[in-house]
This record gives sequence, structure tokens and C-alpha cells, in this order.
Amino acid sequence: MTAEQLREIELDIALNAGYFVAQNKIEIEDSRTFISHVVTELAKEFYEKNKLDKGPRDDYMIRVDNFTRRRLFEMYGTTSIKPSQELRIEVDTPKGKIIAGKMPDPKYPGIWVDVVSPTDGAELSATVVEYKPDEEEIMVHVWREEDNGNDPVTTIKWSES
Repeated sequence: MTAEQLREIELDIALNAGYFVAQNKIEIEDSRTFISHVVTELAKEFYEKNKLDKGPRDDYMIRVDNFTRRRLFEMYGTTSIKPSQELRIEVDTPKGKIIAGKMPDPKYPGIWVDVVSPTDGAELSATVVEYKPDEEEIMVHVWREEDNGNDPVTTIKWSES
């Protein structure tokens, strides 16, 4: 890993963290430690899991975003119940591991499902089912592997399905 690659991943993690803090989705008590140590360790963790990735550059940065979201919510999510093994289910399949867990934000209770590639270990969002209090609806968000990213391919209101 080059210093430039590590720096780019670190910057993306820091930008995501700032966004999640502004949205009150995570709380970071010691920002100096977070920036000086945690961001670097998360960047190295991501790189180790994705170093064999030969996919398009845009896909690589989406993977950084997905990894960052999952890890920051696990570590700093604003919920009284921190994600743990009891709140996480993993199932091995011939096409990859399926992981499900509880959403960390108590304001938007729900479940997330990710798929982990058996070839490169990349974890991609598959679906999120959550309650949206502002709409008083249960929403279902779905992503596809080829365009996995911050915006879901489709979002439906459960009552309309």
C-alpha cells in the first residue's frame, strides 16, 4: 500500500465520520485520538480486507464508504445497545457470507443485510429495512452488487409493496 492510497482511504473515513457526527448518527468523544489513531487503523483494516480488489476505482471508493459506515456505527453508534455478536448473524453460502444486524440508530430502528464476497472479502450493502419516523413508514432500501453505494437502487414504503 502506498502512502497516497492510505491517505486517500483515511480522508474518506474522516469525511464519512464528520458527516455521521453532523447527522447525530455517531458520537466521538475524543476527536484527537480518533483522527491520530482510529482513522489510520481503520484505513489499514480496510486495505488488508480489499488489497486484492481489481475492480473499477469508483467501486473501490464505494467499498471504503460501506466499510466505514459499518465500522463507525459499530464503534461509535448513538445507541444504548452497542452492536455485538448477539445483534449480528452470519451465514456462509457458496456465493459469499451473508451478514445481518441491528441498525445502531434508535431513532431509525431496523435491520441491515450485507453480502461478503468469497473472493476478495469486500462487504457490500444488500438491504436495509427501517422505520422512518418522519414519514411514519417502514422503508425497504435495496442495493445491487454492480452499483452498490450510498444511494440504494430502489426504496419502497412497506405499505406500498
